Amino acid sequence: MNETEQILAVKELGEKIGYGNMMTKASSLWAINLEDKHGITTGNFIPATINMIKEKHQ
Repeated sequence: MNETEQILAVKELGEKIGYGNMMTKASSLWAINLEDKHGITTGNFIPATINMIKEKHQ
C-alpha cells in the first residue's frame, strides 16, 4: 500500500467512525502492541493539544 492509498484509507475510516474516535482507538491499540511485543509500558503516545498540557510544561 503506497502513501496515497494509506491516506485515502485513513480518510475513509475517519469519515466513517470519526477521526477522534479512530485516533483514540489507534493509540490504545498501539500501546497494547508495544507492551505485548516489546514490554514497553510507559512513554506511549497519548494524543493531546497544547491547551490540555499544564502551562508550566508547555
